[in-house]
Amino acid sequence: MLGAQILLGFQVQGPFQTAFALLPSFAKAMYVIALGLMVLVVGLVIAPSAYHRIVERGAAGSRIDRVITRAAEITLAPFAVAMALDLGIAGQVIGGAPAAFGAGLAGFVFALTFWFGPVVFRTGQNEAQPCRTLRQRPRSSLR
Repeated sequence: MLGAQILLGFQVQGPFQTAFALLPSFAKAMYVIALGLMVLVVGLVIAPSAYHRIVERGAAGSRIDRVITRAAEITLAPFAVAMALDLGIAGQVIGGAPAAFGAGLAGFVFALTFWFGPVVFRTGQNEAQPCRTLRQRPRSSLR
């Protein structure tokens, strides 16, 4: 959560930089879209903790686990797009439109490969039994 908040902070301060005025209009539009996506990402990252406190009243259970997992799954795609757009803007500044496209595409593919790749390429052997918490173990294993 802290990482997303820090990235949002960097994103917000962008228009206050002198080089922002020099960006072409499409790069500024990309910036606005990336900023909106980062706001969405931070909201999705923060939402499970509010749900845990308000709905679950601080209790840990399988329902909060599902909420956290689902929020994380939903959050990764907009975060990857926002990161790709930011890399595209940086590429535009460094090397023009071809560099912008290459940097954005590379960042997007890299993010999705390492976030969703392990899930997609998992084999039947790697699908172990779910982890057991202390309270789910049989009583005999607690001694």
